[in-house]
Order: sequence, then C-alpha cells, then structure tokens
Amino acid sequence: MTALVAQGVSYQVAASVDNSDTEFISVTADDIHQIDREVIFSRSDFQVVTTSTGLFRERGTVSLVGDAVVEIPRGGVMANAVVDGFEIRFVSTHLEVSAFHDIQINQAEEQVREIPQSAGTTILVGDINSRPIPSIPNT
Repeated sequence: MTALVAQGVSYQVAASVDNSDTEFISVTADDIHQIDREVIFSRSDFQVVTTSTGLFRERGTVSLVGDAVVEIPRGGVMANAVVDGFEIRFVSTHLEVSAFHDIQINQAEEQVREIPQSAGTTILVGDINSRPIPSIPNT
C-alpha cells in the first residue's frame, strides 16, 4: 500500500483472506515466517458494494516428521462493485498445486459453485496452479 501511495495512486483493501500463516526455523536457525494471503485491492474511486471471503473445504496435506500432518488451506475473495455505472463481480482464488490434482479440481468446482449468479459481469482470476493439458489426438 505504501508503494502505491508513493506512486500517487489510491487503492484500498476490498477483501482479504489468510490462506495460511506458517512459521518455522530453517536448518541455519533462521526464523522464517510466511503468510499466504488472497487480496483484492480496489481503486478508491470504485464503489465496492459487498465482499466475501472463504477457505475451501477440501485441502491438501503434507506429512512432516513422525506422524505430524499439516493441512494446506487455500481460498478466495470476491468483491461486488460498481464501475462507471456497471455492476461487476471480481473473484480471485488460489487453488492447490497440480501435484494434488483431484483436490485442485474439487477446489475449482467449489469456487465456481460459490459465485452467485449475477446480471453483471464476473471476472475470475487467480493462482490456478495448473499445467497445460496436452492435446488429445483425434481417433
């Protein structure tokens, strides 16, 4: 936000969800803190009407030392706004990585189900984490 203000533009956080907040000690004893967050910024001259946030029900897991298992939360944010008199719905999401293909597909389907029908335009963006699908030869 500071960098945007320094450039002379005015934005605000319209919606934000913390996917994960992880802290651990590295092998060199450094304290590492990582926050994975999905955020929508809006120009201050846009009228944001409503917002919603959420985490997907289905999550990937990673096994650690011993029996420890860590869930990997992923989620999305949505903002409904009026821009130049037009209603738009802006959705940003972060799906699981392609190594967890089935979970990734289920999260994508869940995201689509969670987007309400609208008379306006819906824009869906995000960190989809998908690989290109090779073309299937005609048979």
